[in-house]
Amino acid sequence: MYLWTDDTLRWMIAATRYTPLYTGITSLLGDIISSESIVCDAGCGTGGLSLALAPKVQKIVAVDSERRAIDILKGEMKNAHISNIVPICADIFGDKISESFDTMIFCRFGRLPEILPTAYRYGCEKIVIIKQKNRKHRFDFQQTVNERNSSDALLQQLDEAAIPYESRTGVFESGQPFTSLADARAFFKAYDKSGGQEELSDALLMERIIPTGKEEFPYHLPAQVELCAVICNLKPCMER
Repeated sequence: MYLWTDDTLRWMIAATRYTPLYTGITSLLGDIISSESIVCDAGCGTGGLSLALAPKVQKIVAVDSERRAIDILKGEMKNAHISNIVPICADIFGDKISESFDTMIFCRFGRLPEILPTAYRYGCEKIVIIKQKNRKHRFDFQQTVNERNSSDALLQQLDEAAIPYESRTGVFESGQPFTSLADARAFFKAYDKSGGQEELSDALLMERIIPTGKEEFPYHLPAQVELCAVICNLKPCMER
């Protein structure tokens, strides 16, 4: 489960506003959704994808178990004058929400053994699972390898379960802006996967981040991510 803290919330908000990741994901989804779609953004976090999808669909049910993240989404909706998102604080895997939808999107959230029962429980025949194709952790200073939760692992699981799907990939800028070098140091400390990370000097940090010349975020960690959107048709499975 993602660990929400004041810092991780702040970093996520900054990244959502500063990088085009979620507009890129929306373009990747393309004809998967339409102006008539009612979408559940499962594990929506602070709502970056929901906000990007809002102009393209009829309604979005944005669900996350972190109250602070949902409150941030509500504030972003108010600022952007968006009214077709329904933010709900709940555990999509454990709670039962009353809203209905025709498509569920799990964007870098959840694993197949918990996603499938949830989709079946809501009677949702179309699900979109978005996973990182790159096997390296983008925000680990040592960039260690992530094998278990990659798109390749997901596709193998779907093949083994005989679940029909199509997939499409895209490469997007998804870096992280920082307010200071101290902010960058705290970020790497929070996301380091290698263990035993020593205190990072300014010189080491500058090997990964770049100055921007901008007052609000004077430093930026560039990071491109290759994402795979897997569109699953669960109707044949439900009819078995």
